[in-house]
Amino acid sequence: MVEANSDPEVVTALILRETREAAAARAAHTSAPKTATMRYAHMPARGQAAAETAVAVEQGRPDVPASAPSGPWSMQLVFAAALVAVLLAVWVAERRSIRRAKEGLHGR
Repeated sequence: MVEANSDPEVVTALILRETREAAAARAAHTSAPKTATMRYAHMPARGQAAAETAVAVEQGRPDVPASAPSGPWSMQLVFAAALVAVLLAVWVAERRSIRRAKEGLHGR
């Protein structure tokens, strides 16, 4: 059922979907060969994706947040930064130990 103040694209999408479902039900009950419309019924219509998006928005379903795929990337970035910090600390400690060893040899 469609409300009176609904978006025209949403109403059109609902009518087209109900029409396709009714045609599919009629075709299932008859033993006639498939028509061209039934052969391509599984393919979405040209404006159907936009209409289904409008239906989803009208029903209040939240869209997928844009930052959803950044989770693994941010974890890799944190891991890489931690690895760089550890390697830098090891390098500094090694340089200090080499410097101390040289000072010990020269007797300063």
